[in-house]
Amino acid sequence: YLRKEEAQAQNGRLRAALSRLAPREQALLEEKYVHGLSDRELGRLFGIKSRCVSVYVARARKKAAFYYAQELEG
Repeated sequence: YLRKEEAQAQNGRLRAALSRLAPREQALLEEKYVHGLSDRELGRLFGIKSRCVSVYVARARKKAAFYYAQELEG
């Protein structure tokens, strides 16, 4: 378990990393992971072919992970 301070710091780093993504990437990840939309639903919502959604999600996740690592390095 994380202490409250550690959890807050981790949350802050994650928010900072996500804020560096393009708005569309932020929205795509939010709809996928917060709201649980399927690839088909995401495709309709964002005007992306459903078979390409997983590529867009993977790219956004990779960028977010890169930015998060930068936040950790401080």
